[in-house]
Amino acid sequence: MVVGHSQAGTMLPVMAERQPGLFRRLVYLSCCAPLPGQNILEMMGRGLHGENPDEVGWPLDPDVHGQDVQRPLQFCNDMDAEQARAFPARLDEDSWPVAVTCAVHWSYAHLRDLPSSYILCERDGILPPIWQKRFAQRLHIDRVVHIDAGHQVMNTQPETLASLLLVEARL
Repeated sequence: MVVGHSQAGTMLPVMAERQPGLFRRLVYLSCCAPLPGQNILEMMGRGLHGENPDEVGWPLDPDVHGQDVQRPLQFCNDMDAEQARAFPARLDEDSWPVAVTCAVHWSYAHLRDLPSSYILCERDGILPPIWQKRFAQRLHIDRVVHIDAGHQVMNTQPETLASLLLVEARL
């Protein structure tokens, strides 16, 4: 079993395609899945959440509010005060290669027969639940598990997440 979080949702299908039979189950944790021909930036768009049905959008207008204001709403909305103060600075320690952010070669048809789960974070501030459901459909998910948490559930509810992952590992 392999677990991917957030943008790693773009990599799990690639890994499964390149190494068929290697994985018994894929688990997507609040992951994105851009349309074929669409890069991550196009998937996110430039508007607000819910403003454009074809774009994920942002909590606040990205042309007005920078990352220092957006990040706490995206990633820290279910964190305690100490976590919310420390976490945004850590985001810069782990950046995705531009090649992944700009990639458009996504394909998902090969995932139809691969058992997979999607852990949907109901209070996610960057990937709203409506979008997580769309992504789960694109990824041909056969099992969706809901958790009352934000995007960084591994930081805010590690024990609950670990318990969910143990269940998925036993399937």
